[in-house]
Amino acid sequence: MRNLILTILTLLFALSTFQKAFGQNSTIIKGKVIDYISNQYLPSAKIRAFNKKIIVGQTKTNFEDGSFTLLMKNNSDKLIISNDYYYPLIIENIDKIRINDFNLGKIPLVQISFDCTRYASKIAEGKGDKVEKN
Repeated sequence: MRNLILTILTLLFALSTFQKAFGQNSTIIKGKVIDYISNQYLPSAKIRAFNKKIIVGQTKTNFEDGSFTLLMKNNSDKLIISNDYYYPLIIENIDKIRINDFNLGKIPLVQISFDCTRYASKIAEGKGDKVEKN
């Protein structure tokens, strides 16, 4: 009986030490990525955590409501949230966060505007003139 109690106490001590050693070295970051103008959720937006230009964690937003959950190590110094045709949002000094569960809320991304103009090069115009002359 005494050995059983000693074994249980040893296991509890080991588990608490493991939790202190490894549990506090990570942060769970949550949020929802939306379009800045329409407030619609952006599915499949990329969320990446970096440590000196090396990706140490990444995820994508889900298709239902644009939400994400990222388990990030505290040695990550930058968080980049991006989507095609949108300006990326860069959050630096993210390693200063000392909260284990951090909710960013709604994260708006601004859409990149493209001005499309049709033009023809002088070479193409020259070839067109030759065809018309013949």
